[in-house]
Amino acid sequence: MKKNLIIFPLIISLLLIISFTTISFTTAFCGLVETYEKGAIDWEKGIVAAEGWGFPPKNMHPGQARLMAERAAKVDAYRNLLEAVNAVRVDAQTTVKESAVESDVIRAEVQGFIKGAKISEPKYMSDGTVKVELTIALSGVGSLSGIFFPKPSLEIEKEKDEKTIPEKTYLPSLQEEAKMPAIDFTKPFTGLVINAQGIEICPAMNPKILSEEGQEIYGSASVSSDFAERFGMVGYAKDLEEACKIDRVKDNPLVIKALNFSGKQKTDVVISNNDAALLYKLNQNLSFLKECKVIFVLD
Repeated sequence: MKKNLIIFPLIISLLLIISFTTISFTTAFCGLVETYEKGAIDWEKGIVAAEGWGFPPKNMHPGQARLMAERAAKVDAYRNLLEAVNAVRVDAQTTVKESAVESDVIRAEVQGFIKGAKISEPKYMSDGTVKVELTIALSGVGSLSGIFFPKPSLEIEKEKDEKTIPEKTYLPSLQEEAKMPAIDFTKPFTGLVINAQGIEICPAMNPKILSEEGQEIYGSASVSSDFAERFGMVGYAKDLEEACKIDRVKDNPLVIKALNFSGKQKTDVVISNNDAALLYKLNQNLSFLKECKVIFVLD
């Protein structure tokens, strides 16, 4: 028994290492829930989940066969979870797998993180087959995004506190109110909702909001790392009306329509220069961008 307890973690570690270079992804659609053969990325719930199956060996004592099936199910589940995690988009340019291939440190951190996934109680089928499920969080304290959004130094955080969105030369004059949308400024805005429905934008852990010229209006450089770690850079929803009621942005969110996507992974949102100017104006007095009170609404 002791020998098996030692061998099993080694088998999982070996599978995780091999998977970074050998697993090929099944085709998945770009949406709020991306499905794979035995796993899924749910961006709305902020989790990655996978299932594993184990089959009892023949001609073996029932108790021992059941134990072997459980172990096989766990190995299968870890392998399938890694397949799904590898496909998670980090930002507009890279996925988890691409980041892990380029960095041994990130690969080791991802491997360790996956081995700490939440595992369900085994489900036993009538034929002796066993099923287990694994889940990890995409955002929040101790989540996958924490690997790719490290805490900066106190000096950098202080600089962020003192900065606002810089006024770029492309921004329309803030006095040209005729070009600004008719918005009631008597109530302070409590968050930002980007309506990206009808545009082929894909979810990611660290997306950005860009102007028409490609200049960054919102991104990891302009938020508090504490809020980013706790809530993620953005939340995702599939219904505009319901998105405006989510605690993250209620009670009076500003709603802006996206124009297009940007980046290789199609994760960054492009908004109009007028809307960029509006965000600049609001950011002088409000902190909802720094506090990551942002939701993207996708199809």
